[in-house]
Amino acid sequence: MRRALEIPLGGLESEISWMYFTSHRLAKVIHDACILIEKSKDVHDTSEVDQDRAVPRLTAGGIITLDRTLRKLQVLLHSRNPLA
Repeated sequence: MRRALEIPLGGLESEISWMYFTSHRLAKVIHDACILIEKSKDVHDTSEVDQDRAVPRLTAGGIITLDRTLRKLQVLLHSRNPLA
């Protein structure tokens, strides 16, 4: 997703812009990623509420990787629409 936002795909710029910026899906992805990181850091949370999710918790390495990508996505979101 990040690469599609950073490197315009010939002829799909308006569709990508609509999907991630106009429909606010990028903001939702960022929000959900932040929640996943926080839940993964909380070693005391043993609830099984999110066990049905594809990724209920991240490893320490997964947290680092997602956090790096998340920061880049936040820059893209705050720069509004880099494809326009």
